Amino acid sequence: RAAQLKAAASVAAPENAREAKTALGTLKSAAKGLAKSFGVTFDGARMFGGPVSAANGVTDGEGSRPVPEGAVSAVLDTLRAELSKGEAFTPELENTLADMAGVPHEIMGAALAELAHRGHIAALANGARVFVDVPQSGPGTFDAARTALHAGVAALNEGHILAQANAYNALTEARDLYAALVKNGNPTAKAELEQAEVLRLNAGLEFLRAYVKNIAERTGAGEDKGTASRALEMIKDSYFGVGYVPDPLNKYAAAWMRGAFARYRPTETETAAAKSVAKAIGTLKSVVDEMDEKGEAPKALPAPKKTAFPLIPADDKAYANLNKYGSNLTAKA
Repeated sequence: RAAQLKAAASVAAPENAREAKTALGTLKSAAKGLAKSFGVTFDGARMFGGPVSAANGVTDGEGSRPVPEGAVSAVLDTLRAELSKGEAFTPELENTLADMAGVPHEIMGAALAELAHRGHIAALANGARVFVDVPQSGPGTFDAARTALHAGVAALNEGHILAQANAYNALTEARDLYAALVKNGNPTAKAELEQAEVLRLNAGLEFLRAYVKNIAERTGAGEDKGTASRALEMIKDSYFGVGYVPDPLNKYAAAWMRGAFARYRPTETETAAAKSVAKAIGTLKSVVDEMDEKGEAPKALPAPKKTAFPLIPADDKAYANLNKYGSNLTAKA
């Protein structure tokens, strides 16, 4: 099973992500088959409009320079010291982490990209990062679970919708394998199970965003198109981490998404791509369930509020230096 997962990962997320651009033609061909199986409401051929590398900001682009190994090791040591395994962080913290590691700010992004290649960072398109600290394989009963987890992380870092589906499916399998280990009385598996579940939920969110965006952009005018746009606005900045869950999802949006999973899915599953997408859609309800707010569902999905929420007014003289030199982290939170 471990060998099968590695083979599957090599299709969706090439082992050397720096050379992933050569796979664009293959991905476009797969997308055409995906479009056929979805029908006119799902234009899979337009999913891959650009290079598949650098989709989530963790893959080296052309002309990038190597990062000193000492810098990569220093950043990894800092992540291990300052973050919990499976903890998420946003770009605003990267310079702080760089300072802690003694690494220049200008190479911090490249150091994180290298750690992503090594399976220590899972990157989301909205800028959130999840720290991963799981051995690549073995021993014994851990091998299949760890192989599935790292196949999922590699696919998630690719960023395109087919890789997101593959990532979600692989990480769902990893979660289930770890759960079985914990059930059989293996206490070591519990910490890795937490990471696998956080990664599964984030991969599901990435796929969900791409899925809803596709409905918003490619279906005809109508209620689904407008509702999809508003639902996408609600989840565009969401992410999960150990000890952190995103804001609850409006119950109307959650109900609409569950209905969409039945309406917008492959009708033919002859290709591997269509099978992977159909499988992901089939269990995506579990991700929505994790975000669903409590209470009665409203009759309509409200438009998102765009007003700022400054807890410290800009004209407050007591905090003049904060507003001049710093950043109001409380307001951002």
